[in-house]
Amino acid sequence: MLRPKQWIKNLLIFLPAIAAHQLNTPILIPTVIVWCLMASSVYIINDLFDKKNDQRHPIKKNRPIASGKISGQTAITVALFLLVLTFSLAFYTSTNLVVICLVYLGLNIAYTTVLKKIPIIDIVILSSFYMLRIFTGGWVANIPITSWLLLFSFFLFLSLSILKRYLELAIIEETGRGYAPTDRLFLQNAGLLNGGCAVLIFGLYLNHPSIISLYKHPEFLWPIVPVLMLWTLKIWHGATSETTNDDPIGIVLKHPITWGSIAIIVALFVSAL
Repeated sequence: MLRPKQWIKNLLIFLPAIAAHQLNTPILIPTVIVWCLMASSVYIINDLFDKKNDQRHPIKKNRPIASGKISGQTAITVALFLLVLTFSLAFYTSTNLVVICLVYLGLNIAYTTVLKKIPIIDIVILSSFYMLRIFTGGWVANIPITSWLLLFSFFLFLSLSILKRYLELAIIEETGRGYAPTDRLFLQNAGLLNGGCAVLIFGLYLNHPSIISLYKHPEFLWPIVPVLMLWTLKIWHGATSETTNDDPIGIVLKHPITWGSIAIIVALFVSAL
């Protein structure tokens, strides 16, 4: 019900600090905790709204609320408790964080009740949830977020959001999200296109003058471009045969190329410093 496996998304909060080489930002630790609490409360709210649809889904029917293992009253109580805890800690951490939590909660309610049924709009909203985490890391720690990071992240997470819809259609034809099985080819092409755009933007960023001030050996960063492109292609290729998992984060994390790519990219970034 709390979906702790999804908390890994909250590591995106550290991305602005890492990109700006400003790692001494202790305020980000409680910020990540707030996001974990906030996200879990939102997952419960979503499950309450989607209970009937989840009961007809071959995988989601096993979720605690859909299966009846946890009553609606209990779920509401836990969600309210987490929300109180979230905003209490957020208020203590930063007023900016309180604003972001309100935006995230409102956007999620709008998505769950209306926006998720509007094709294309729904995947843009899904990608905005990732982007909000990055905005949080910059705004709370007063770290400027470059347009390069925003564009790269937008296209990358738009690709992953499209992947979610693509995977859903492989499991059940009627997803309740406004897509039909005939849309799979469109979604695949759109996902690959957006993933390619993210890689292209990263490559263009490597020519920007600011690179010189951040890295002593920026030439070591260039191999990251083909690594990212290979990762994108392999993830989407693997998705074409996936019929038991509609979670893009789960697909990405269980794929060996993800961990190999992360190791190579980290090594290249360290070498470039």
